[in-house]
Amino acid sequence: MSFRFITPTIHGILDYTAALALIIAPFMLPIRTDSEFVHWFSIAAGIGLITYSLFTDYRFSMKGVFSYKNHLLLDMTASIAFIVLAFLHQGSMLTFSYCLIMGGGVLVVIGLSKNQQTND
Repeated sequence: MSFRFITPTIHGILDYTAALALIIAPFMLPIRTDSEFVHWFSIAAGIGLITYSLFTDYRFSMKGVFSYKNHLLLDMTASIAFIVLAFLHQGSMLTFSYCLIMGGGVLVVIGLSKNQQTND
């Protein structure tokens, strides 16, 4: 039995939802007062996620330039960047937790995502 139950279609929905969270959360949480860098890094990551999602070969894209497998590699890169930022940044517990939650959340989604296109 496989624990990879997130199909590319569901992954796409999660991508756009996460991207909006990455863009909106820095304005709703007092992240900017603690770290201008984490604030803008999150927004840039959200915009980047929307951009490469629009060009991924899955249901909710405009054009399939990237394969779904390459999309997962980009997700992995972003999650590692957030986790590294959590430990390298000398911010508060809020920015540390924010970066770990964002990076760790993406790792969970990647781990539960089917790594091949399916007819879903």
